[in-house]
Amino acid sequence: MSDSLPEVTPKAKRKVARLDKEALFRLLQYEPTPGQLEVHRSRAQRRVLACGVRWGKSTLAAHEAVAAALAPADRGIGWVVAPTYDLARRVFDAIVAVVTKHLAHRIVALREHEHRLIVRNMGGGVSEIRAKSADSPVSLLGEGLDFVIVDEASRLKAEIWSSYISQRLIDKKGWALLISTPRGKSWFYEMWKRGMGGDRDYQSWNAPTWSNPLLDASVIEAERARLPDRVFLQEYAAQFIENAGSVFRYVRDAATGTLQDPIVGTRYFAGLDLAKTEDYTVLAVLNRQHEVVFVDRFHRLDWGVQIERVRAALGRYNNATVLVDSTGKGEPVYEALPPEPLPGTEYADDTDDGKSDERKSA
Repeated sequence: MSDSLPEVTPKAKRKVARLDKEALFRLLQYEPTPGQLEVHRSRAQRRVLACGVRWGKSTLAAHEAVAAALAPADRGIGWVVAPTYDLARRVFDAIVAVVTKHLAHRIVALREHEHRLIVRNMGGGVSEIRAKSADSPVSLLGEGLDFVIVDEASRLKAEIWSSYISQRLIDKKGWALLISTPRGKSWFYEMWKRGMGGDRDYQSWNAPTWSNPLLDASVIEAERARLPDRVFLQEYAAQFIENAGSVFRYVRDAATGTLQDPIVGTRYFAGLDLAKTEDYTVLAVLNRQHEVVFVDRFHRLDWGVQIERVRAALGRYNNATVLVDSTGKGEPVYEALPPEPLPGTEYADDTDDGKSDERKSA
């Protein structure tokens, strides 16, 4: 099979700044939604997309990478980076699926074990796309890049972008596409703000799930009814929520001390915000000076495992008295906490009509 896009001769390469992406997309039988098309048409060097779940960011990223790989060049290279290989492979596998279906005659090499695809571009040169995992930062060192796509960018540490990825773009004046569902106000939020401000090198978008016209709006509304407001606003409305998923909010900002080992004879106090699936359970321990000395945060653990983990931490800090969120899903856990080896006081989040009882402390 041959595509209908014209080859670019070496003499003409210098005159061709960009491939006609929309013509390519028609060839690939890809019809971007209006929101996706706006991102594709942007020429900003840094594009930052905060979007809700199922909006179509992986499909957008895959086709953007294919277009970049086909652009005329002697040699081109781009990366798809994510917090783990499993996440990076979502976009990379979508790229491979598009190329093998529509552009198989352009494949020079496909090395699955190396997460590496090499294609013949429209200028007769070769372009390479690799999937990279940020959980091994040393693997992000090395060559200069023509482009990088960072998936689930909000889940990366700030230093991964500043110390490893962005530096790879300097010598080739490469572009970056950062895509993610928001996750609090991290470095990704700061990048997104730049695109909403006056920086001409940046362009940002906020794309809630319901702006994807291919989705059933009634299904999204049903999720709104099932989920906590903060979870829905972050995951579906693509909003940047401060300290998302926590009843004890702004703990990090309010903390004045450094984490400390327990001191014999010192009395400690703790706050416990419980969650089982959507959010994180967080335990924060403070001393009498209101300094945070210990924080534990965990996700998707059975209630029995959570209770034992909390019990061990409180015991270590001299049987600290704990304030427990007893509303909603947290109530059965509070009832399961025995009054003596795990002293606690129940409280109801003031966003609900809950009760407030006290339990004797040991």
